[in-house]
Amino acid sequence: MDPLQGVNGVLVEYLATGILLLDSELHVEYMNPAAEQLLGRSRQQAVNEPLVAGLPRLAQLVPLLERAARTGDVLAQLELTVDDDSDDTLTIDCNVSKVDEGN
Repeated sequence: MDPLQGVNGVLVEYLATGILLLDSELHVEYMNPAAEQLLGRSRQQAVNEPLVAGLPRLAQLVPLLERAARTGDVLAQLELTVDDDSDDTLTIDCNVSKVDEGN
């Protein structure tokens, strides 16, 4: 089942901003097409995988994600440089917020 249903889900699909939805164990539940393009991974490769397995270049976000989940605070990391095994370097702005189930 798609975790983003209805009008909001349709809007997220067409955003130019990459969106990831993670569960409480930091497994990827959803990623929109902009995230696929930005991160160079398809949703089929990442969904249901731990973040660090499905999207290894984002492993450095784990402490930020864990803090947001623990505190409920909205956190930001600007101009974060992420690398992978190739020569590709990606600079991103990351905003993290906890979304309670049912909202």
